Amino acid sequence: MTHHRHSFIISAFFFFLYAGYGIFYPMLGIYLKEQHFSGLEMGVMMSISPLLLMVFQPIWGLINDFFQKPHLILIITSLMSAVTLLFLSFTHQFSIIMLLFILFSVFQSAINPLSDSLVVSFTKKIEKNYGDFRLWGAISFALAAWLMGWLGGYTSLLAIFYLYAFALMIVALLSWYLPYAEPLPREQSQMWQDLRVLFRLPAYLLFLVATFCVLGPMLANNNFFGIFYQFVGGTLAGVGVCFLIGAGSEAPFMKVASRLIGKYGYLPIILSSAVLSAIQYYSYAIAIPVNWVPWITSLQGFSIGLFIPASVQMVGYLAPQTVQTTAIAVYNAVANGIGTFFFLFVGGLLLDYFPVTVVYWFFADFTLIGVLVILWLFYRHKKNSIKQKMTHLKEFSD
Repeated sequence: MTHHRHSFIISAFFFFLYAGYGIFYPMLGIYLKEQHFSGLEMGVMMSISPLLLMVFQPIWGLINDFFQKPHLILIITSLMSAVTLLFLSFTHQFSIIMLLFILFSVFQSAINPLSDSLVVSFTKKIEKNYGDFRLWGAISFALAAWLMGWLGGYTSLLAIFYLYAFALMIVALLSWYLPYAEPLPREQSQMWQDLRVLFRLPAYLLFLVATFCVLGPMLANNNFFGIFYQFVGGTLAGVGVCFLIGAGSEAPFMKVASRLIGKYGYLPIILSSAVLSAIQYYSYAIAIPVNWVPWITSLQGFSIGLFIPASVQMVGYLAPQTVQTTAIAVYNAVANGIGTFFFLFVGGLLLDYFPVTVVYWFFADFTLIGVLVILWLFYRHKKNSIKQKMTHLKEFSD
């Protein structure tokens, strides 16, 4: 198969995978609320997925290392995820839904890391950027969320289960045609030694705190935004339009992220993204008029589209080359796993006692804490840079 055809397959794979995400996750909170689940039950159901992703992604990696059959594993896990979604559409009992959500999360946790490893290996061969393919995911997420918002006005939200299952079936089909990657030789794990090195790096640990406070609310926002938009008087179709604006604007910023980071540096981009994110959540917290919401949502393109690539590269800058793989894995576990779980769970719990605006006060205040931590890191970085320059000047004068 030619590189051109492989590129088309990868783009289609990301398109349908993230279209499924766009169909399902923006509407999940609204669906659960319509089914009269309590805020605590909603928080538990929505937060179980990131926690299980963190636990099971390494396990699927070990399974793949043993069998060396990533395409077959992708097909099986995609199809099992689809089947579990179909079963979810038939039940409204909390205990059964929880069990099915757990099974769904276990199977789903294999899809991203295995597909990413195949795609990254291919991009290195043809000297292209991973972001060029991932861009199709950002586009499809925005379009699918908009389409589901529009369809939600004419049909039951049970459609999110059927459409997501259909998207996963296409993902399973495309998985077979993804490019093949040569198996990597197994190396003895030195995770504990790497962790000891990382835990002696104050700047790295502080940055983990910052990403927990900033990225956790960013990722949890998708599950609560629909509830907020309806709270201020918006429609289900309007939810889709807002996601089209917010998620759709991420794509162009992802495209220019490396250029902006190269021009301004990691920390200024990370800081400005976090500040805009805090402005977004404080605006929701004060229940701004519904006509203003799409404009504020457009800030999401800058904040998420730049914060994620800049923060990953910042981890690479803070950690020594010998422990960078572990450093990024810990960063993903803290920000994407523990952080998302925490903010989804506590956000759901708050919904039991307060309006959704209080959830956004919670998000905004934690994001502000993250901004302050990033400011401190920025100050320390500037101070160290001045010291280094003074040392060089002194050495030159001597």
